[in-house]
Amino acid sequence: MSDEMGRDPADMEAVGNALMDAIEKDFASHPFMKGWHPADCPTEIVGDLLNALDEAAHPVEAEALEDGLEKALKRAGERLGGVSIERMGGDNLAVTLCSHFDNPDQEQDDDSGWTADAVAGCDETLSAIHAHYVAALATLRARSGILSAEKEVG
Repeated sequence: MSDEMGRDPADMEAVGNALMDAIEKDFASHPFMKGWHPADCPTEIVGDLLNALDEAAHPVEAEALEDGLEKALKRAGERLGGVSIERMGGDNLAVTLCSHFDNPDQEQDDDSGWTADAVAGCDETLSAIHAHYVAALATLRARSGILSAEKEVG
């Protein structure tokens, strides 16, 4: 006996079972959807696949990604002086650098408590470390661009 759309319930049951088998065997083990399972009904896969397709069709724009990377690099540079290891005896990198560059022949600044040479040496070192990693990332970005271009051509 068929429904109003001419569908045979036995055929529909076979289709549902085949869908569940495909989900369990193929889809749920795919690297991008590993572990997927329906919350209520296996037909949810249709909406989830459409959402995944939509996300793939509209990747994050390179400009937004670049802007985020620049902000992260800036924050990393600002926080670099706060890096600390046990060997520093409770001090951080900024204090360790200031101690190294401190000049006993100069007066200490009232705000920082360090001499001008100490502050300048610390700032120059932290800037050099930051610049080193910014340059390394620029090289990686350039290489990534070359690989993407090669992939598009090939």
